Amino acid sequence: MLVDNKNKFELEDNVSYLNCAYMSPLLKSVSAVGIDGLNLKKRPYQLSVEDFFSQIDIVKQLFSTLINSNQPNRIALQPATSYGLANVCNNIKPVAGKTKILLLDEQFPSNVYPWQAVTGKLNASIKFIKPYSSDRGTSWHDSILNAIDDQALAISLPHAHWTDGTVFNLEEISKKAKQHDCVLIIDGTQSIGALPFDNQKIKADAIICACYKWLLGPYSYSFGYYGSYFDDGQPIEQNWINREGAKDFSKLVNYQDKYESTGHKYSTGEVSNFILLPMIIAALKQIIEWTPIAINQYCDHISQSFFQEIQTMGFKCEEPQFRTPHLFGLRFPESIDINNLSERLKAEKIFVSIRGDAMRISPHVYNSSHHFDKLITVFKSL
Repeated sequence: MLVDNKNKFELEDNVSYLNCAYMSPLLKSVSAVGIDGLNLKKRPYQLSVEDFFSQIDIVKQLFSTLINSNQPNRIALQPATSYGLANVCNNIKPVAGKTKILLLDEQFPSNVYPWQAVTGKLNASIKFIKPYSSDRGTSWHDSILNAIDDQALAISLPHAHWTDGTVFNLEEISKKAKQHDCVLIIDGTQSIGALPFDNQKIKADAIICACYKWLLGPYSYSFGYYGSYFDDGQPIEQNWINREGAKDFSKLVNYQDKYESTGHKYSTGEVSNFILLPMIIAALKQIIEWTPIAINQYCDHISQSFFQEIQTMGFKCEEPQFRTPHLFGLRFPESIDINNLSERLKAEKIFVSIRGDAMRISPHVYNSSHHFDKLITVFKSL
């Protein structure tokens, strides 16, 4: 099992940062290569044409490893999840009789607004799926499966819900979606890197994932995986580096109609970021060395006594089969004053998030059981 890896980060000893779902801290190794990349910009004559492409290939291979895909050519590098989802939404094909786009209740806005923009041309409307009882995990999963039918054109959902970490069985959902020719899109931003993800089993048509949370990378970078459904699609951006022959700078004036094959055509312009790409490479290598399953097991280990304590204090949390140790939500007893709680947490330098009606707690390998003990102490003081 992994041990406390706080020494690999630059976090103050008196800080309990249980908020990776908001934004991860940078590893020391990631910061170092970012500084190297910044210094390289001072001497641009040291950059070769090959440098524009070599790191892209490395990053694609590393992300493919994390999602267990043997097709790194299907990976695009993008500036945000909204960009990746815009490419998805603009390439969904309308189908007669398919009038529903399925999203989850309280889904993150970046996975809602792009769909709202295309409902007209798809002759479809958005249906938000909610849990139908207080048994949140079970009822929500059943509601999703029941909503997937012959009228469903696409379903776009996270692996773990961003507000409280409710986990969805993507293999079962995928199986139902395939039975009804429903396009499956996964937002992996709050799961990939800390929760095992196997696309050879899930078979998603597209996967979008930001870098700055569980991938421990910098802000303003995101990954997109685009399956065969999108092979004949059109990217939302027209740039030179997603076209065939881009590696030959001397022939860029020979304008190309053809895009680079498969996923790369959905990459953003200026994708060869000489500062951010080395940082992403360093972060992904560390995650792969640790492994997502070991990260998850570590988070489970350090939070065991915490879950035992809160059960006696009136807090509500999802059942274990529908929550993940790296990201979970607590719902408060009526006696808890949220404003008072927030002030106490701030005073104790305990960092969590309030999302919807839940306190979202999201540990990583820089945390220990001590940080959960501090949280329990605050709860008891109220």
